[in-house]
Amino acid sequence: MKPVDPRLLRHARATRGFLAASVALGLAGAGLVVAQATLIAQVVVGAFEQGRGPGELVTPLVWLAAVSAGRAAVSWLTELAAHRTSAAVKSELRMRLLTRATRLGGGRPGGGGPGDERSVPGRSTGGPSWCRWRCRR
Repeated sequence: MKPVDPRLLRHARATRGFLAASVALGLAGAGLVVAQATLIAQVVVGAFEQGRGPGELVTPLVWLAAVSAGRAAVSWLTELAAHRTSAAVKSELRMRLLTRATRLGGGRPGGGGPGDERSVPGRSTGGPSWCRWRCRR
């Protein structure tokens, strides 16, 4: 199983920008994790092995707080990008589905006339759902 289905890349343009943003944010997050680990090591070694007090560790502690805030920001941006991209992809795929369903119409073999019911994608609080609607021409 692949992390991203190649068919989704072909059919939903919104995924391409998300992948680029995801890679960039992932690299930024990885760099911040390394920086945070280095700063934690500096603080621990300075406090326990070198006997430095809190006053002498102000600079690495301030940097540690800044890096932690940076990690939180990267995490928030990643979630924001994922949320917006999923909404854009769902919208794009729904629109393509509705366009296709409209093009097919009600004259299919085994199908009824213009007044029969069709299942079309709708919205609910839990994500995509299926609702009923009447075809009108």
